[in-house]
Amino acid sequence: MAELLIKEGESANIYQSVATITYSNSYSITEHGIFSAQTDGILLDRSKFNAINVDPNDSIRFTYKLTVNSGG
Repeated sequence: MAELLIKEGESANIYQSVATITYSNSYSITEHGIFSAQTDGILLDRSKFNAINVDPNDSIRFTYKLTVNSGG
């Protein structure tokens, strides 16, 4: 199960997404990605990290912030 919140960050030029993912099985989580759509989306950013081991009913909250220059 996943819960996703997309909002403006501290200012208008910050895109922020916050996702809380609850796992139903045991996994070793080693990466996080941001896609342009829920299905068939384009990978916008990928983060790899040391393994976070989860068991059933554990959850992880991922926060991603993208800052862009205003006036582009």
